[in-house]
Amino acid sequence: MMPAVRPKDILVLDTVIGEDLRDGDIVLFGRENRLFAHRVLKTLDHSGIVTRGDAMPAEDPVLSRTELLGRVRWIERNGKMIIPRTKPSIAAGTLAALVCQSRLAARLILGVHTRLQF
Repeated sequence: MMPAVRPKDILVLDTVIGEDLRDGDIVLFGRENRLFAHRVLKTLDHSGIVTRGDAMPAEDPVLSRTELLGRVRWIERNGKMIIPRTKPSIAAGTLAALVCQSRLAARLILGVHTRLQF
C-alpha cells in the first residue's frame, strides 16, 4: 500500500464492524493466507466492502466482513505515530501512480524510502 504503508511499518488496529467503516479508511484483511492493508472505496449493504491498494490499478474482489481484521488507527514508523489520511496527498498519489505503472519505479522508490527511513 505504498506509499501510505511501507515495509517495516507497524499497523495499530481498531476492532471495527463493517458498518463503522468510512470511505478512505485503511483496513487490514486476510485472504489466501496473506495479509493486506488496503483503502476502503465503499461499503456494500451487508454484502461486503470494496477496497483497493493505493498503487493498484483495479479494485480488489469484494471483501467479506469475515475477512476484515480491523481498521488502521495509526502507523508506527521509526518511532513516530502517523495518523493515516483518508485520501492520499497529491505527492502520495503521484508516487502510487508511478508504483502502479512500473515495477522498476516501485523498486527505485522503495529503495529510496528504505535508505532515507531505516
